[in-house]
Amino acid sequence: MTMVVDRESRPVPARLPYTGISRVPERFRCEADRRASRVRIDLAFEDIGEELLSLRKRAFDTSFGRSLWNVPGHATLPGMRAVANALRSCGSMRDARLGSKILEAVAKREMRAS
Repeated sequence: MTMVVDRESRPVPARLPYTGISRVPERFRCEADRRASRVRIDLAFEDIGEELLSLRKRAFDTSFGRSLWNVPGHATLPGMRAVANALRSCGSMRDARLGSKILEAVAKREMRAS
């Protein structure tokens, strides 16, 4: 990562330029993608499968204001774990069940990858 020196001569990480390109397929775009474009950040994306993408969309479209307001929403396996943990710890019982489904799907995906 490139380091830039600011006026006080403290090194700070350089920000990557915003591209505005969302690699999440259109039918799986959710509130996390809309928020990312509003605040001009690029979300990370990897091929996590249609099941996890649909669970991600369901989680952000139903629980965004309650329990996922501070979760970035990266479409990666670690990002999905963060979504599941936020749903389980800060959401309702329905959110906790959805978080458990997400964790099960992540575990299945990781077992297939190894």
